[in-house]
Formats: sequence, structure tokens, C-alpha cells
Amino acid sequence: MKCNAIFGDKGGGVPPELGTSRPNNAAHRAPNPVRASLSSLAQFLRSARSGAGAGLVVAVLLLPVYAGLCLRTGFGMLADAVCGLLFGASILVVATSAALLGLAILRRIPLCFGALATAVFACLIITGKGFGHPAALSIRLGLWPIFLLALAGAGTSVLLRRGPGRPGRVRAVLGSVMLLAAVGGAGVLVFWLAAPGEDPFLEDAGPMAGGPAVPLEASNPADVGPYQVAFLCYGSGTDRHRPEYGPKVALKTPSVDASSFIELGHSRLGLWARQKYWGFEPNSLPLNARVWYPKDDGRFPLVLIVHGNHQMDEPSDAGYAYLGELLASRGFIVVSVDENFLNRSWFGNLGEENGARSWLLLKHLELWRAWNEQEGNPFCQRVDLSNIALIGHSRGGEAIVHAAAFNRLTHHPGNANVLFRFGFNIKTLIAIAPTDGLYRPRGLSLPVRDLNYLVLQGSHDGDLGGFPGAGTFHRVLFTSDEYRMKAALYIYRANHGQFNTVWGNRDRRPPLRHLLNRGPLLTGEDQRTIASVYVSAFLEATLRGGEEYLPLFRDYRRAAQWLPRTIYFSRFQDSEFHAITDFDRRVEVTETTLPGGTQSGERLG
Repeated sequence: MKCNAIFGDKGGGVPPELGTSRPNNAAHRAPNPVRASLSSLAQFLRSARSGAGAGLVVAVLLLPVYAGLCLRTGFGMLADAVCGLLFGASILVVATSAALLGLAILRRIPLCFGALATAVFACLIITGKGFGHPAALSIRLGLWPIFLLALAGAGTSVLLRRGPGRPGRVRAVLGSVMLLAAVGGAGVLVFWLAAPGEDPFLEDAGPMAGGPAVPLEASNPADVGPYQVAFLCYGSGTDRHRPEYGPKVALKTPSVDASSFIELGHSRLGLWARQKYWGFEPNSLPLNARVWYPKDDGRFPLVLIVHGNHQMDEPSDAGYAYLGELLASRGFIVVSVDENFLNRSWFGNLGEENGARSWLLLKHLELWRAWNEQEGNPFCQRVDLSNIALIGHSRGGEAIVHAAAFNRLTHHPGNANVLFRFGFNIKTLIAIAPTDGLYRPRGLSLPVRDLNYLVLQGSHDGDLGGFPGAGTFHRVLFTSDEYRMKAALYIYRANHGQFNTVWGNRDRRPPLRHLLNRGPLLTGEDQRTIASVYVSAFLEATLRGGEEYLPLFRDYRRAAQWLPRTIYFSRFQDSEFHAITDFDRRVEVTETTLPGGTQSGERLG
């Protein structure tokens, strides 16, 4: 009992010094080798950090010193080095202060707010990629509206949470200022985006260059002609979105397999969505078109018009009704071909489809060749297949060139298993703001020989850069004895889209379309008047032998009374032109381009 009382062990235990003890102090524990290694590494990094920082400071200062020595102020190497050193020191101070401020701000940002901001920027980048814009551009475009929304939200939150007394009144004032600033900034942004813009550097059109020219002794080709115009649509009869190609179709047409001309670039999801929208795939494309034609009896030249790449759910083929009605009144059968199912959509482009655009035009011509011989067809013996013209806008302007080449080929240049048996008498091509080089089978530009060619291009084209159609103009060659010509017209202040009434004056996709400066543009009516004059006159001259219109293409001033007032640049060449020397193919300056010729000169310096 006494022993128990001394040791406090009521159960009769063993004294500590006589039993096994269990240390409870960390100092008595065995060292952990992993923890010791990590501790040593941390000490090493701490000791190296100061030296690394000093090295970075030296690097920041040496770079401007080197730059100063390279720039050479003219006051000697010492002055150059000192100037560079001072400049580098100021940069170091400003950059360090900005970095410290940024880190201090980031340290106080709640985790959820930072995650939300990161998600917003990620959404901006992903959405921009969907529109085909780089990430930097997407962030720059979305930064202002996001900042204004955040400012409005902050102001509203402050107003709702203000308390009583002087601090509450201060919070109310600050919240109101933030909210008003956000609303005002949003108003300014919306007004700026909605305004058409202006250009203080526009050239004054003034009188046409070179003074007045003798007007043409001919009627205005843009005047309505003597024929009454009828209209109908032909197509599959099963279109889901356009009744004119669905239940209201006048002539039903078969589908065609264009899979050999399309290289699918979509994801499976994109292809599935496109097929669900249209109800068909590339192996069963429809032959749809709008037709304007004279009601009177007779045989009339055939003109096909094809649009370019636009939003597929905003059909483009109706945008050339102004040309269809005008030309039909003047005795042409005009067909506006539907290729909207090849166009872009919210889930991207179909892929490489430019060859299909050309091939489809020839499949439409096959329909017309069959209808011209089909008893009971409204166009039986009414089509002059010896006079065919193709008109194309944008990608359609390139497609007509390839269609003319396919028309003369025996096989598809990209797939020799596909045979061509077309052989139509295509005489004339008219390209409106065309692309060039989007489709190059086997890496080659297709030849353009012995065809009449007209190209129109606007100076304020917001979709295309430069004058791509000029490349096609140079490739047009005349090798036969039959008279042919080519002409080009560059139109000041004309844009890409106003040649089509659906496309309008916004040449880019959202959101960039809202940033376009539309103030300097010609009106849509003026731009279409120019197209009407030139297209109609060119068809009259090349399909009907209207020689009275030929001087218009040599000198635009001859038609000044018909054209809107702006600046024009024109170019013309016909099959009667022969270059003696063009200096493009000869290195020897005494040799002429014409074989067998020589040339010499004196006192040319």
C-alpha cells in the first residue's frame, strides 16, 4: 500500500525507471531522411534566391546598356551606356512595382471570383475560335463589354448592400457612380458599333479623269428591256426550309453525287448537325435554282449566276433578283443557282468544297440541255445553247473559271476515275469580287482560254484583300481566230457584299462585322447600278454581238451618263492585241516576246 501511494499506481504497477519508457518529445525521435532532404533543399533554394535575383537585376540592366551601345547617341560610348543603364533602371522599377501591385491584388481576390474570371476568358477564347478568330483578338473584343458588365454588377451590389449613416451614403454614391459609368459606357459602345463610321481621307470623285469623253451611241444597258418577265423555281421538292424548293417547286430535279469533289473537313458532330439541318449528305446534293425568263416565244441565251460563301441559313441565291429581272427583260434566260448547302455554318465550313461548286454548275447545264429537247417542258426549244454565260460572285467568281475548265476536260483533275462529258458552248465569264487560288487541283491554276472575261472589284472590299481577280485576268489567253475580249473594272468605295441584296454592307462575320467602317461606302443601289450596266453591256457585246458597247470596256468615261459618280480604273485587252515585248519572259533585252524579232535603242538613259 505504501509503495502504491508513493508511485500513484492503484493497480500495483512498475516504477518508470524500472519499466519501458515511450518518448513523447520530437527531439528524441529518429530523424526522417526524406524530411531532412527537403529541409536541405529549401535551405539551398533560400540561399540561392538572393543570388539569382541579383543576376536577374544585372540582366535587366545589361540589356538596355547593350541596346544603348548599339543605338549610338553620338555622345560617346560612356554616354550611350549611361543612357541605357538609366532607361533599364526605370523599366526595372516600373515593372517591379506593377508586378508587386498585381500580386497584391491577386492575393486579395477570392478563389471563386478568380475561377469565374478564368472561365469568362476561356469562354471568350473558345467562342472566338468558333468564329475563326485568334485568342488575342477575341479577348480584346470581349474585354470592354465584360468590364462594363462587371462594373454594373459591382455598382448594383454596392447599392443593394449599403447600410445606414454616413458610410451608407458614401457607398450609395460610389455604387451609383459605378452603375452610371457602366450604363454610360455601354451606351457609348452601342452607339459606336451602330454608327456607320466616316473616313476623313476619302478622295473626291470630282469630274471623271481626263475630261469628258464622247458618250456611247447606244441605249443604257441597265434600262428595262422589251420582254415581259416570268419567274419560277426548280429543285428537289423536298427542301426543309425553303418552300420554293419544297412543295412550291415548279420543276422537280434529281439529286447528284458530289462526294468525289468534297474533302470533308468537319468533325463527326459537325457533319451530323449539317446533315440534320439539310436532310441530305454530299452524295445526294439537290439541283435547285431560281429562273427569270422572257414570256415571249423564241430562243434566248442562257446565263447562270452562282453566289459565294455566306451563312448557309441565310440563302444567297435570291440576292441577284435585280440582275435576273433586268436581263430577262432584255431577252436572256437567267438562272440563280442555289449552292447554300455548301456554305459555312455555325459549326464551320464543310471542308474543301470549291471543286463541287464548279461541277454543280455543269450539272445544272445538263438539265437545261435535256429540257431544251423535252416535249412538254416549259423551256423546250427555248434555250440558245450556243450562247452560254456564267456569272459568279466571291467564291462563285472563282467557281465559274473552274467550271469552264472542267467543261473542256475529259477527267476530274483530282480523281481520274471521274469522267467529264460536258462540252457546252460557254462563251462568257463574269466574275464579281472573285476569290482566286482557293481551289488548285494538283497544285495548279486551271487555264482560261478563248473565253470572254469581265471582272468587277471594289476598293473597299472588307472580305478580300487586294484584287484577286486580276490574277485570273492575266491568265486569260486568246489562241483562236474568233474575237474574244477581257476587261477589268476597279470601283472606288464599292464593297464585297452589296452586289448581292442579301449580303448587304457588312462584309465580315460577327463580331467583326460590327467594327467595319461603312460610312465611306457607295450605297447598295449605286453599286448594283454599276454591276447592272457592266454585266448587261458585256452580255450584249459577247452573246449578241452588240459592238456598240465595246468602247465602254476600253474607256469607262464613255458611259459616264449611266454610272454613279465615283473613281473607276479599267483595263481592257482583246484577241487582236499582240505584245511585241512585255519584258516578262526574256532576259536578253534585244530579243522580243514575238519569236524571231529583235529590238535596239539609243540614248535611253
